[in-house]
Amino acid sequence: MAVDSLAARTGGVALVEGGYDEALDGWDAAARGFSVRVRQIDHRDPATADTILRDVMAGQEAGLFATAVRYKGTRPEIWIKHLAPDVLEPRFFGLFAKPSGDLLGWFSLTFTLGNRSLATLGLVLKAAWAGKGLGVAAVRHAVTRKDVLLARPIPVLAAVTLPSNDVMIHVLQKAGLIDCGEVPDGGVFKRMFATARCGFR
Repeated sequence: MAVDSLAARTGGVALVEGGYDEALDGWDAAARGFSVRVRQIDHRDPATADTILRDVMAGQEAGLFATAVRYKGTRPEIWIKHLAPDVLEPRFFGLFAKPSGDLLGWFSLTFTLGNRSLATLGLVLKAAWAGKGLGVAAVRHAVTRKDVLLARPIPVLAAVTLPSNDVMIHVLQKAGLIDCGEVPDGGVFKRMFATARCGFR
């Protein structure tokens, strides 16, 4: 993924040259006073990886996420591989305000090891944008565009969250995903939602 480090940077993160760049579906730009674009960001770029990892760490400190990542601001190029291993072919997409270029949040899509018909969605919003419809619009965009975003047909898109994360549960329900109940994930029980009937695992 070649990146022009100056021309392809927005909001302090690097964009994938020639990568996905579309308006966010379901975002009422007229009512909000600005539009939002979904742009593929280069998680392999150290500054971009640092931004992603800091957002995840902030979410963990707030009790919103539970991952094995313990990033402390050094070696982002190593820690991003713990969060999104290369074998899962991760792709990250920033949610950028237009025209300011501010990064409002991002979502990731990864394949599932051992089940190439299932992909997983991760979503992180900057605190100021929680509860304003951005998360629901982002999830719906990922669901409707999943085949394009992952560059091949994917029958099922799933998302997992902590059972205590009421905000994310509300976003996933409002976006129309099916509640599959609690599932074990890395030693922690999480609540799973999916675009198809449960039992696809």
